[in-house]
Amino acid sequence: MINLWDLRKTSKPVFTNTESTSTIWSVDFSNDSKYLFSTTLEGSIDCTDIASQKFIYSHDTMKHTPDVASNIVHCVRSVRHPSGGNKLLIGTENKLVHYFDFDPT
Repeated sequence: MINLWDLRKTSKPVFTNTESTSTIWSVDFSNDSKYLFSTTLEGSIDCTDIASQKFIYSHDTMKHTPDVASNIVHCVRSVRHPSGGNKLLIGTENKLVHYFDFDPT
C-alpha cells in the first residue's frame, strides 16, 4: 500500500493506492508529476495516475527471465524517469538496468 501525503496538511493522505500489496522498495514521480511509479520486492513496476487516483498498469520484470526461480534476484530497487522523456530506467538486484518506453494511454 502507498500513501501519498501533502506535507502542508498532515491530517490524512491525499490518496492511498491499495493496488500494491507487495513490499514497496522505491517510488518516483514522472517528470510532469502526473504519475507515481513504485517498485516492489516481487519485481514489479507499478504506475498510478495521481489526478484520477487510478492504478494504470504493472510491469512484471520476472516475465522477461522466467528461468530464474528467485524473486529476490529480480526485486526492483529504483526507478528513474529521465528528464524530458517517456522512458523509464529500472535498476534490479541482479545487476541489470531495464530501459523502456512509458505510454500512459
